[in-house]
Amino acid sequence: MKCPQCGLVNFKSATNCKRCNFGFQSQADLTDGRAEAWRDKNYLVLKTDSFLPDRCMMCNSSNDITHKSEKVGYFPKHNLLLLPLGFIHYKTRMVPVGFCPQHETRRKKNLVLMGILIVLGLAGFIGGFAIDFMSVMFLGFLTFAAGMIFGTVQGSFVAIEKLDGDCMWIKGPSREYLAGFPAWTVR
Repeated sequence: MKCPQCGLVNFKSATNCKRCNFGFQSQADLTDGRAEAWRDKNYLVLKTDSFLPDRCMMCNSSNDITHKSEKVGYFPKHNLLLLPLGFIHYKTRMVPVGFCPQHETRRKKNLVLMGILIVLGLAGFIGGFAIDFMSVMFLGFLTFAAGMIFGTVQGSFVAIEKLDGDCMWIKGPSREYLAGFPAWTVR
């Protein structure tokens, strides 16, 4: 188990870190007995009304965790075949997330940067059109596209990989965080 304070990798059976003496919680404490969540390889399997423990999904820290539900989109990969025909099957789900202050700040900075790139791109495109300068329009379009791509990739730390009934497979949580959940068995 990786220590969330100093980063030293300890044995899974360790109760304290060998370097900084940080006290680890037991596996039962991590899930708090109420979680309807499991791990499946590198994915977190959740039900739509799951409760998650007070741990950061990214670093497994338990210091001052912020819990919220985040609206995450799911676009099945097999639908890419139907895209040329104009069919898009897109679903959204509310996913419970928990982040420490460091990762919450990083997420907010990414969203602000995305907004700035989009606004600058639109301003450049409209300004280039107004002064009839094609290279400024093109640069504005590229900045707008970069903002959209950056927001898609870095805007959310979690993504839905698979939906099956009321269960969803979430990618993004760290291995240390996933180690606190029981293994998924076919239900």
